[in-house]
Amino acid sequence: MKKMFLVALLLGMGWLGACGQKLMVLGGSTDFLLMKASRIRDSMQIDRSLLTVRYRFSTAHPSPGGSPVWCDILVQVGERYIKQTDLCLHYDCLIWTAPAASKPLFAAREKAGIRPSNLFSEIVCDRESREMQVICGDFFQDAAKRYTQPLPQITWRLSEEEQTICGYTCRKAEARFGGRNWTVWYAPEIPLAIGPWKLNGLPGLILRATDNRDFTFDCVGIDQRPAPVMRYEYENVQDLKTLHNYLRYERSCYEHPFQTFANGEPALIVTKDALGKTVYLDESWTIPYNPIETEDE
Repeated sequence: MKKMFLVALLLGMGWLGACGQKLMVLGGSTDFLLMKASRIRDSMQIDRSLLTVRYRFSTAHPSPGGSPVWCDILVQVGERYIKQTDLCLHYDCLIWTAPAASKPLFAAREKAGIRPSNLFSEIVCDRESREMQVICGDFFQDAAKRYTQPLPQITWRLSEEEQTICGYTCRKAEARFGGRNWTVWYAPEIPLAIGPWKLNGLPGLILRATDNRDFTFDCVGIDQRPAPVMRYEYENVQDLKTLHNYLRYERSCYEHPFQTFANGEPALIVTKDALGKTVYLDESWTIPYNPIETEDE
């Protein structure tokens, strides 16, 4: 099973050096990208969780007619830090770095989602400085992209409308953030001004969030058992410093994927069409770009 998984990763979106040029073999559709996991070099415990929330992130399939795809995201709330983890990328990374223990990790990975969220690998928010460090996987290689930003300040419109989610009475709120109109449901019984991804700032934990079109976060579990909050050090990290720089990189991966992968070097990207015929992609290759976040605010 492990061998099959490694082959799938290679064919899904990998790169090799061949004949003095970069080579990427696409085993799936050319209409979407998958964020790749980054190898963990070291780890340290930075906190201990007071509450752990599991969200189901779902979005429409990028290919027409495809089934919706999903991934679970884990949010650990500690006294000093709040950490979010994309569980698909988390288990992918552990499988690569701990092959001897991969069997249970494969089982956990299968339960974590169909594919990564493409939002982040992890986000660590310092509750004192109110600064977020965001780690994202690379779309073309085993690497990580890092940037920091202040915790976003979102102007919410509160409503008296109520809905029960996970046994909690929640209230509705709406806001425009990151170029999208968000509708969320928060639980005043859980007085934490946080939520999934970058959504925050309400008088209660956000248990559901949707832009009513493309993206949805649903709480699927809340655990009050304490657990270590770990910060990982990755083998290959590029510090992009700002959200602006990351979004510029992300856009280039979709609008100019060949050029972004090649990065000025000779490159070859190979895939197959619906009839199984070999196709060589070139600089004209583009991928539909529908980001969850823009800087148009």
